[in-house]
Order: sequence, then structure tokens, then C-alpha cells
Amino acid sequence: MSSERRMGDGCKGRLLKGPICPAGECGLSKEQRKTLKLSPVGRYSIRRTSDKGQFFGITKQGNIYNEKELDREVYPWCNLTVEAKELDSSGTPTGKESIVQVHIEVLDENDNAPEFAKPYEPKVCESAAQGKLVVQISATDKDITPRDVKFKFSLSTEDSNFTLTDNHDNTANITVKYGYFDRERAKVHHLPVLISDNGRPSLTGTSMLDVTVCKCNERGEFTLCEEVAAQVGVSIQALVAIFLCILTITGQCPGR
Repeated sequence: MSSERRMGDGCKGRLLKGPICPAGECGLSKEQRKTLKLSPVGRYSIRRTSDKGQFFGITKQGNIYNEKELDREVYPWCNLTVEAKELDSSGTPTGKESIVQVHIEVLDENDNAPEFAKPYEPKVCESAAQGKLVVQISATDKDITPRDVKFKFSLSTEDSNFTLTDNHDNTANITVKYGYFDRERAKVHHLPVLISDNGRPSLTGTSMLDVTVCKCNERGEFTLCEEVAAQVGVSIQALVAIFLCILTITGQCPGR
């Protein structure tokens, strides 16, 4: 015997309506059930080997409820083994018992904020003209994405040389607002992009877009971009100085 139930994720203490089977009647014949009407007493339990996270409990009436919050992204299904034992009027087991498999599907709720659909590493020429397309971005989230999902994009700050245009098709374009960048002042620009969905409730996430300013040739091809060491906040000169200090400490200075 098996049974299937559905529950929403993120909720605690929600009851699965209706018992798995009427108290004391699991796996019994019609005649046996008639006899049990005189003492409809049963004991229900969930095998902990089937619920290792101890997410669920069961009432005396055979109703299953969750004792902990459920997360569909972690456990989309929960498969429980429920034991039902018949008791006599004094509460002593009669030896009659039954086992039922309960399959619980955890339904999706909008509990994950949107984020970039993939990592982006955009570059822009130092001499880029106004309106130049830098990158087109898209979004996703960890929830089950419905067909009618709509993502909205915006920049959390307008104080930059970039413009975000929402294309209203779950993508957005990042373009140059004024034109020309000064690599001496900033070789990398960090743009916080706000992404909202149309779920209930609507959620908003912030994804950081790091745009590297590069030197380009006359054809607009990148010729020099910021070094990786500088992007993480350490200059080449600093790395050389650190290396020389290490050599001095270890007694391996040049010329010795």
C-alpha cells in the first residue's frame, strides 16, 4: 500500500489532511474492520530510517505533519515508511500491523531571489563611445521557474558611466552612458545589478557585475586589460616588494 501527499516548502507544522488509513484498519479485511469498530484503537509511527532528518511526525489519528521547515531545493520528495499497529481496549498490541509507503512531494514556493544566469566577465575599451554595448545579461533563480516568469533589472546606483536597459524579455543591456573611461582612475567598475521576479511574494536579489576597462587598438580590439593580480587588489609592484622581503628573511637575497 502506498499513498502520495503534497506539501509546500518553507512551512512548519503543516498537517497533511486525512489519515493515511483509518485508525486500526490498515491492511485488514472488511470483516476484520467491522470487528475493530468496537475498539478502534491504533498506534502509528514513522520508521526513522526513512526520515533520517526527522522532518515529520504523526498523530494518534494517523495524520502526518512536518516538524521542521522543508526546502524543495534540498529535498524535492520525502519517502516515508509508516507502521500501523492495532491495540486492544487496554492499549496492548494485538499483533496485527500494517506498513504503508507515503510519498510526499514538496511543492515549490518563491523563496529564492533571482541572480545572474551565468558568470559574466565584461570588458570595455577605454575610448568606448556613448551607447556602446558592453554586455547583455539574463537571470535565473533556484526555484522552479514558471513559463510566465518575468525578471526586472535595474542598477542600484546611477552614479556611473553605464546605463542599464531592461529589454522586457528577461534580459537587459549594459551600455556606455557618457563615453571614455580613465584607466588611471579605475581599471575595474563594480556595478550592483538589482534583479526582481514576479513571484508571490516578489523577491529581489543583487548581483555584482565587474566591468574591466581595457586599452584597445583602432579596430576596437582589446590590447591591454587589467592584470588579474590588480583585480584582486594587489599591484605587481606590491607583489615584487613582498617577494624581495621573503628573500631577505630567508637569507636568499640576490648577490649572497
